[in-house]
Amino acid sequence: MTVYLLSGIKVSGVVQQFDKYSVVLETAEQEHLVFKHSISAAYVCRDKKCVACSPNQTEELEPRRVSGL
Repeated sequence: MTVYLLSGIKVSGVVQQFDKYSVVLETAEQEHLVFKHSISAAYVCRDKKCVACSPNQTEELEPRRVSGL
């Protein structure tokens, strides 16, 4: 989920908990407590492989051919 705050800050992460007044978003580094009254917009990413929306998921790298060998 990506949340835009009234201050213009963008926070992306996985929703860990929520209640009537707040949402806890987990990113790769930390957890963010966001109060609902400070949210201006919220978007849910439908792409399951999106690294920005799923910070715990590692991006798979495809093997590359090395030319000239």
